[in-house]
Amino acid sequence: MLIVSALIYYNYMRKARANSRLQSLNSEIKNQQIILANQALKVQELNESLNAINETLEIKIKARTKELHDKNNELELKNRKLEEYAFINAHLLRAPIAKLLGLIQVIDAKSLDEYGHSSMLESLRSCTTELDTVVRQIAIAIRNEEYQ
Repeated sequence: MLIVSALIYYNYMRKARANSRLQSLNSEIKNQQIILANQALKVQELNESLNAINETLEIKIKARTKELHDKNNELELKNRKLEEYAFINAHLLRAPIAKLLGLIQVIDAKSLDEYGHSSMLESLRSCTTELDTVVRQIAIAIRNEEYQ
């Protein structure tokens, strides 16, 4: 009987220690669950914060893209104006200069009578006036570009 009592007591103590250990482990698991729940909340808050930052960045990117598009359009317009200016320089301005140079060569090459001199002077005057008009147009175009 004494041996049976000792065995019962020994099993009782073993169960008590096992139950105590289980309660300790359960308590530890509950603490870890609370910690994990808090970390999950923090992760969710960080995700919401990242989403807000992404939205802000997308808005900024769209604004900057529009700004770049507008600047690109502005540069294309300036390019076209520069091409117009180059055309004026290459053709309109060059034509009266070529006429003037031709007239000078004619005057140098020939001895002209009074009628020929007056005709040449009239041609020189006409070419000079034409050249002056083109130069004024260029000045106006450049001035208008500066104010835009």
